[in-house]
Amino acid sequence: MPDSCIVGDVDVRVGAASSNIATLDLVLSHGGVDVLVFNGLTCEGALISAIFDDEADDALDTSVCSSPDNPPTFPRVTPSNPLSAFDGMDGQGDWTITDNQG
Repeated sequence: MPDSCIVGDVDVRVGAASSNIATLDLVLSHGGVDVLVFNGLTCEGALISAIFDDEADDALDTSVCSSPDNPPTFPRVTPSNPLSAFDGMDGQGDWTITDNQG
């Protein structure tokens, strides 16, 4: 993010493919803070699609799984760990999401 601003809320939209979703770990990093957003899940397909949101009504479940026969719907679900860790931080700078697949 090029301009300085105070983070009030973070939601993360993810579409990812993996040969083994069960071992997929997605980590969002910014300003020295790392949050494990997605910590694996047993899925029928090789794709996940979701909007991770601390305020979502639904917990993370297989609704985030998709495949070529089951197109992604990007349900709004709670992340594995709270994204509120970024609230109050300066939003300026790099934000990265890393696949730490085990």
